[in-house]
Amino acid sequence: MRHAQKQLLTVHDINFIYETKGKKLKRAVRKFRRKINLADYVSYISQFACEDTEKHFHVTLPKRVIYNGVTDLSAMADAASLPVNLPDRFLLHISSLRAKKNVHLLVEMMDYLPEQNLLIAGNWEGSYGKMLQQKIAQSKFGNIYMLPNVTESEKAALYAACRAFLFPSLCEGFGLPPIEAMKLGKPVFLSTLTSLPEIGGRAAFYWDDLVPESMADVLRKQLELFDSNPSYVGELKQNASRFDWDECVEHYIEYYLDIINRGRVDDGLNR
Repeated sequence: MRHAQKQLLTVHDINFIYETKGKKLKRAVRKFRRKINLADYVSYISQFACEDTEKHFHVTLPKRVIYNGVTDLSAMADAASLPVNLPDRFLLHISSLRAKKNVHLLVEMMDYLPEQNLLIAGNWEGSYGKMLQQKIAQSKFGNIYMLPNVTESEKAALYAACRAFLFPSLCEGFGLPPIEAMKLGKPVFLSTLTSLPEIGGRAAFYWDDLVPESMADVLRKQLELFDSNPSYVGELKQNASRFDWDECVEHYIEYYLDIINRGRVDDGLNR
């Protein structure tokens, strides 16, 4: 890359700022600064990622925000089968099950929702996953189900079958799973942190207070609202349509061409 005439750096997030400490953080900061110093142009996958990076690293390069595309899993869901031994109706969370995903709040929330079931899928092998298993074993109503990492087709089937998708994350540069669920017309419940309000838009439901009892109240009321308004499904799909791979590709091609043409103009001025 050092020998390229022009360099475009795409930034997905700078979550290492929040997730690491001490020497590990210092190394990550140095590594990222080297990349920024090599770049001539930058793109970001969300407005939040742009603002967060500029705030912490004072980046002043020419920039564009280009959203990632998100694949519509509807066709895959129609052909897929659900994992066995699941309840007929369930709330869903899928993630890497790391601390920043805030999944323990969902586990605690289910003590206030005895009429609901929660299915959590992800990697249970880390320290956070093992802590979650202990909390689930101590839960009041036995209404929480665990699945390991699922295949793409199983994930599609779970989205299609779930009552709602829950994502109280603390830190997201984009937030892929909520959009995947929205593309299947499923209501999503999100935290109001980082990029999630940007990608969820007005179609998502939000937890203003990440307190388990109040989260349960919000979920119960908003699900009733969702059930009483059939137009919500269309609003969810319309919001999710903003994240399209064809549009993403077109925006990058436009950016590449502008960079090339700008370089030609600069070369002409320097002759």
